Amino acid sequence: MPVRPPLRVQVEYGPGEEDLDGLRGAVEQELRDRLVVKAAVELVPPNALPRWEMKAQLVRRRR
Repeated sequence: MPVRPPLRVQVEYGPGEEDLDGLRGAVEQELRDRLVVKAAVELVPPNALPRWEMKAQLVRRRR
C-alpha cells in the first residue's frame, strides 16, 4: 500500500522542551531536506512511545 503525503510521524520531545512549535517545524524541515518527504509531525511527551530492545522496532505503522 503506498503512503500518501503527508507521512505521519510521532516524535518524543525531551524533558524541559519549551518551543514545541519550533521543534515540530525543525523536524518536519529535516525530514523534507534529508529524505525528500513531506511529514506531519506529532510531538508526544517523553516516554509516551513504547520502548523496544531492537532499534528497528522504534518505527510504528499506524493506519
